[in-house]
Amino acid sequence: MGEIAIKVEDVGMEFTLNKEKVDNLKEYVIKFLKRDLKYTKFWAVRHISFEVEKGDKLGIIGLNGAGKSTLLKIISGVIKPTEGSIKMKGNIVPLLELGSGFDQEYTGRENIFLKGALLGYSKKYLEERIDEIIDFSELGDFIDVPLKNYSTGMSARLAFSIATVVEPQIMILDEVLAVGDAKFREKSQERMKNLLNEDVSVLFVSHTLAQVRELCNKAIWLENGEMVMQGSVDEVCDSYERFTLSDEDIIVTRTEPGNNEVNVPVDNTIKLTFSETIKQGSNWIELLSSNGEQVPITKTIDGNTLLIKPHIQLTRGTLYSLYLHTGCVTDMEDHKISTFSTSFTTTTG
Repeated sequence: MGEIAIKVEDVGMEFTLNKEKVDNLKEYVIKFLKRDLKYTKFWAVRHISFEVEKGDKLGIIGLNGAGKSTLLKIISGVIKPTEGSIKMKGNIVPLLELGSGFDQEYTGRENIFLKGALLGYSKKYLEERIDEIIDFSELGDFIDVPLKNYSTGMSARLAFSIATVVEPQIMILDEVLAVGDAKFREKSQERMKNLLNEDVSVLFVSHTLAQVRELCNKAIWLENGEMVMQGSVDEVCDSYERFTLSDEDIIVTRTEPGNNEVNVPVDNTIKLTFSETIKQGSNWIELLSSNGEQVPITKTIDGNTLLIKPHIQLTRGTLYSLYLHTGCVTDMEDHKISTFSTSFTTTTG
């Protein structure tokens, strides 16, 4: 048993949802006194308990609305839990909503001190690191321009530069591994690699299981605010994939080779079913983007069904093509069929 960096004990978060719109304080007070306020309560997360040892990389997976981001906000101290307790040992760098905590009327330089204070950095520390922050953000003269004149990418670069200027003992990541344009993304990815050394404990939320498998050694699976499973990353991710496949597969039924364009959400497994037997051969399947680049995939045969899971998240609104090469598919009389192909365009899901 290693040193415990994070200990979450029976944590729960209850929210109140108003059933009607109340526009001002006067109206709220009147309705309150008349006991005419209508609202419902729900638990975003409840009965969550786990431990993260020093150096562990813990992935948190689950469908939308499972409570993943709420749990990260509780652990980060952004919101206080309704019940339960959290104990942490070490300084924390939370990379949640990068643009939060900024004031649009302040300059970039002023926002460095504002955002830094919210992250727990002292004024002295920020003064010592401000040149490093500005240089890494590549904002140049824009650092003294009000943030309302920044593009979304410029704001994200500044936020990332502020958040990662410290060497953390605990990192909390919500779908954030790199930001900005291609050039800055490469630089931010390199900084993330340097930060995520073996001694840093990480909590990581992502809908891309390939990223979770690559980064993490352990995982927990949330469903409707409660924990379904915790354990090794492969064990949890495998169980989660088996659970979600039946509801989230895209099914394309074919009886003969041909082209058939369909829409596929970017995070979904692609499922092809055939009336013929599928036979695996050498270099037997490819997933190609519209510019001809090959996408790494995992493929599984189950009788006449082929499951294709991309290792990376596909780009929205992009045309992709799947190719099953000669000799892989046979007709009902066991004759070899020429290359089968089908195309699809990715959607937002």
